[in-house]
Amino acid sequence: MQQLQYLANVLANPKEYYNMQVNIHEAKSQLSRLIQLTLEGEEVIIARNNQPLIRLQPLQTTVKKRQLGSLKGLVRSISPDFDAPLDDFEDYRV
Repeated sequence: MQQLQYLANVLANPKEYYNMQVNIHEAKSQLSRLIQLTLEGEEVIIARNNQPLIRLQPLQTTVKKRQLGSLKGLVRSISPDFDAPLDDFEDYRV
């Protein structure tokens, strides 16, 4: 019961607590909130029998911005008839 009160305090005032550790049962019931805390920068540790097992961390997603001209110089030449109809597809043409 004391741990539930602690968890309620942590969830009510997350900035006052660091290295939050919760047991698996508590983590199951509060998973959405724990994920939100993790995304806000809080370190959340899930424990079994008060032994730390897992640390929740957000994935580091990096989206590389496209750079125009990155293939410049790689295409040497294009055949003059590269867009001409292929003979194999004569049956499909109207």
